[in-house]
Amino acid sequence: MRGATAYDPDDPADEEPPAPVRNLDPSEVTNDRLSLSWSAATDNVGVVGYKVWLNGFEVATTADTYVSLAWFNADGGQHVVQVKALDAAGNESETSPTLV
Repeated sequence: MRGATAYDPDDPADEEPPAPVRNLDPSEVTNDRLSLSWSAATDNVGVVGYKVWLNGFEVATTADTYVSLAWFNADGGQHVVQVKALDAAGNESETSPTLV
């Protein structure tokens, strides 16, 4: 994974979560697809992935700073999208600013 740092269990415990994800950018929003990108989060050891949440449900995990999701949006209603950064020790960032 790009920018990832291996976690060594013999190192002192990493209890510091990554910084929150910023700059969510919905590059494609259609009735059946949501493509989203964001700025890379930072961490004292290294970010290894991101969890993507849609309407309160975790829908994807990726090592990249983008994701393309199949979804059903025929009603044109509002949906809540959030992203959390994850480090090698399993610490999660606070939730990104909400994208509606």
